[in-house]
Amino acid sequence: QVKLGQDVNLVVDFKNFGDLPTTCTAHLARSVIFYTGVTANRLQDKDFSVTVPANQTERVVLSTSAQEYMSQLSGQHALYFVLSGKADGQSVNSMKVVELVPPSLSVSVSGVPQVQGEMFVNLSFINPFSFPLLNVGVAMEGSGLLNYRARYYSVIEPQASITWSEAFYPRLIGIRRLSAVMACSNLPQVSGHADIMITG
Repeated sequence: QVKLGQDVNLVVDFKNFGDLPTTCTAHLARSVIFYTGVTANRLQDKDFSVTVPANQTERVVLSTSAQEYMSQLSGQHALYFVLSGKADGQSVNSMKVVELVPPSLSVSVSGVPQVQGEMFVNLSFINPFSFPLLNVGVAMEGSGLLNYRARYYSVIEPQASITWSEAFYPRLIGIRRLSAVMACSNLPQVSGHADIMITG
């Protein structure tokens, strides 16, 4: 796993089991994939070569910057890497799926957790990225707790935070969930929730 917005560094070890040094020509295909494994968007491929001494291992670090993949995500949270190489008539290949972990909304509740008791939900978010988030919509709701509420922010600057509090009066007993989501034009949807036990 890699936090969304961070660079992805693939560490690849090429092992030469022969008694002579060998050069491997390699190709790295990179793509954004749906959770089903189907390709959503292709990133630019990378070609390179590495010479491995006899009976030794040569390590190569292949970097994919956040700038390369962020604009291609289209709401998805996974990158798929396929590395293939040829050396001395032999072919090698390896595959890797990297899950991108998005930031989360912080959702907390306070007050009297009973039917018609006054309660408050507090939502907060800090933009952890080096770029501003644009056209941000935030919404929260909870069955038996809180009807749908929404807010709009034109921009959340890097490292800036937003906070939002709403009062509500639970209508139903039992374990209830308050859910919040945030969507914007340059980041996949992020979410958060809080579970509450409501008494009669």
